[in-house]
Amino acid sequence: MIFSDVISPGTKLSLKTNYKERMFWENKLLTYVKISPKEGCALEQWREQLKKYPTRYWSRIEIEEIVKENKIDRNRFYEYSKNKYYQVIKRFYYSFVDYKNHSHIRLDYLWLHFRKDLKLLHREYISDDYIISLNRSIELLQYNWERKVFLILSDGWVYEGFIDEIISVLAETDGIIEDFYIVTPEYNKLLVYCNDGDCISIYEK
Repeated sequence: MIFSDVISPGTKLSLKTNYKERMFWENKLLTYVKISPKEGCALEQWREQLKKYPTRYWSRIEIEEIVKENKIDRNRFYEYSKNKYYQVIKRFYYSFVDYKNHSHIRLDYLWLHFRKDLKLLHREYISDDYIISLNRSIELLQYNWERKVFLILSDGWVYEGFIDEIISVLAETDGIIEDFYIVTPEYNKLLVYCNDGDCISIYEK
């Protein structure tokens, strides 16, 4: 899934051409996320309520709730400007993906189509808590972590923030997020979490 909202099987709404309808869903969901799984209903019931909404919004609902519950500083972690989403995703895609053979931009299973000339610096198959593996992998990625990075989810949401806050948010997620990509703003280093392969990899251009 990329720039589309799946409302029902076979029905897609373009994020670029159906702006008003997208905003309708987002305004509705911003009201919905006030319902906390820890306040008023069990986790199973909360997950059941998510099914009322387009699937690509589930991860955004969860992250918004985590930010609120854990009082994450929104100056240190926030959803990136929707007006600039495509700019970030496009530059990310053309920096790391074999776009000549895969010209249609999509973010799910993206790791299958990385450029052959990328350097694989590290790969770790997760045998314990994936946050432990994530922390361990980040220590191996040489970068000035006093600077912000991008967090791109495979269902199309883009966040920007400092790595400590990113890890704090990811540590609270409950399996709704599939693949995600942590990308430096220079678009030269990339950390990939692959849910299907249950591994974390680090690449460099």
